[in-house]
Amino acid sequence: MAATVIAFPGRRAVSDAERVQAAKAKCDAALAFDGDPSPENRERLISAHRRLAEVRHAGVPGLVERDMVAFLRIMMLNEQEPA
Repeated sequence: MAATVIAFPGRRAVSDAERVQAAKAKCDAALAFDGDPSPENRERLISAHRRLAEVRHAGVPGLVERDMVAFLRIMMLNEQEPA
C-alpha cells in the first residue's frame, strides 16, 4: 500500500525549541486561566493556543484556523457546563 504525501504551500521549518516554547506558553496560560478565568487570562490562553497551532502546523493558514475553531468550540462547551 502506498502512502500519499500532501504538500502545503507556505509551510515553514519549525525548530524543536519553538515547539517547546509554544507548548510551555500554552501550559502556563492554561494554568493561569484555570486559576483565574478572567477575560485577560482567556485572551492569553487563546493567543497561546494560536501560537502553538501555528508552530504545530508550520504556519499553514487553513490548518491553523481549523485547529483554532476546534479549540474555541471546546472552550465554549466547557464554559457552558454547570459548575
